Amino acid sequence: MDTASNTADFLWDREIPPDRFRQAVNDPTDPNHDAWLALLLREARPEVVWTWTTPQHVNACLDRLAPRLGRKRPFWLWLMAAWQDLGLVA
Repeated sequence: MDTASNTADFLWDREIPPDRFRQAVNDPTDPNHDAWLALLLREARPEVVWTWTTPQHVNACLDRLAPRLGRKRPFWLWLMAAWQDLGLVA
């Protein structure tokens, strides 16, 4: 995220305000939640993901999101499984 302009580089081709995006990716009842969270996991660098949401939230949604993650799917499945084994996420 470019803090100077309050925009996210992975949203360059989307017209969504960063605050609205943050709200959508953290609210499972939002109709755009799964699509936007999957976009975040696919397009943002892993360290940037945690500025938008939490590991616990990603882990809770991962089974539902996995089909939408494309080439990043193995990474996120591995990371969340490793963090579960370490007790970092439930």
